Amino acid sequence: MYPLLATQLEIYQTARGPARFKEYLDTLRDDSGDMELPLSLMNPMAKAHVPKLLEDYLALGADTIVATAIADCVAQHQAIAGDFKVALVLVDDALGGWTHRQQVECNKLLNGNAELRRGWITVLLWSSDAPNADTVYKETSRSIYRAAHVLEHGWPQTLADALRQEGAALHKAGIALPPVDDIQAELIEICLEDTAYDTILSCLFGDAAGETLGYQPLGLEKDAGLRYALQQHTLSRSSG
Repeated sequence: MYPLLATQLEIYQTARGPARFKEYLDTLRDDSGDMELPLSLMNPMAKAHVPKLLEDYLALGADTIVATAIADCVAQHQAIAGDFKVALVLVDDALGGWTHRQQVECNKLLNGNAELRRGWITVLLWSSDAPNADTVYKETSRSIYRAAHVLEHGWPQTLADALRQEGAALHKAGIALPPVDDIQAELIEICLEDTAYDTILSCLFGDAAGETLGYQPLGLEKDAGLRYALQQHTLSRSSG
């Protein structure tokens, strides 16, 4: 694992303004201008709530929790071909202004290749959430299992691909979600072969998330697709 929380906190020690932004860019990029550290989702101009959260996560022992999750994934024989560093990144969705949480999450699960091909597996924490050890552990595991799935199957092209990927990652990470009813399942299944980004996002996260981006409602509840994905993966394992 890579202790990136401390790096983020160090950037925030500089007062908000041009100097902090320059330090952020210098930390993000190497001498060639390429991404050196996966901090593109960090809000360099965040207010005091973000460094306070970083301090709370460090006090919680978040880096140690990540290391434990990595060891447990390896112990469960979830091999990943290649050499990867796992790091936590705190994303400011509470007061960041331009950050849309579901859009960021959707982009990450559909194509996070910019980081993966550089050897990074990033785990997103959110400034709207209170620090929680169980969440750090499970989201770290989910990110690792997702990366393993991508390396084996490639990035999702259709909604069905995304559901298979996330269903497996959620299940292996031990994340529990309530099941969907038959009507919700039918609405999702109509869209399984769809490749449109707006449809995939709305199916995964529900109408409320999609409508904030101007997408047409599909009649879906919050996180309907993720709940369906976990439900289907669990059913397939029990019947297999």
